[in-house]
Amino acid sequence: MILCTKCGAVLAPETGICPACGAASPKRDFRREVKGFRKKLFRTRENNRTVDPREVESGKYWAAAAYLPLFAPVAWLWKKNNGFVRFHAGEGLRLLAAELATALAGTAFGVIFSLVWKAAELWSDLIFALFGAALLLLAALGIRHALMGRQKELPFFHPPRT
Repeated sequence: MILCTKCGAVLAPETGICPACGAASPKRDFRREVKGFRKKLFRTRENNRTVDPREVESGKYWAAAAYLPLFAPVAWLWKKNNGFVRFHAGEGLRLLAAELATALAGTAFGVIFSLVWKAAELWSDLIFALFGAALLLLAALGIRHALMGRQKELPFFHPPRT
C-alpha cells in the first residue's frame, strides 16, 4: 500500500500522480535500500595495516581453524606469538561464546516452555536452529577472511563503523 506524502490518500502501485491532490507518487527503490542496509550491517573494521605477511602465511590455516567449535582456545594458546592467528582466535572465541549462549538459551526455553505448552519444544528447536544457522554462516565468513589473509571483524560482535 502506497500513501501520498502530501495528502495521505491511498494510491495504486502503478499510479504516478495522486488523483486527490496531484502530487507526484513516492517511488521506493528497494534494491538501493537493501544495499544500504547490507553496507551498514557488514561495515566492520579491517585491520590489515598491522599484519605481517609472514605471520599470515605461517598461520593462515590455524586462523581458519579457530572458527571451528572448541578450536579457538587451542589456536589462541598454540600460536600465541602470531598476531594474525590471535586476532582470528579472538573472533572464534566470540563466536564460541555466542554458540554456547544459544545452546543454553534454547535448552532453557525448551524445558521451561514445554511445561506450559507442548508445541513450545518445536518453536524453541526452530529458533535454536535458526540461530545456529546464522552462527554457522558467520563462521564460514570468518574462515573465508582467514584464508584470504584478511583481518576483518565479524558483524554483530562489534559496533558498526560509521
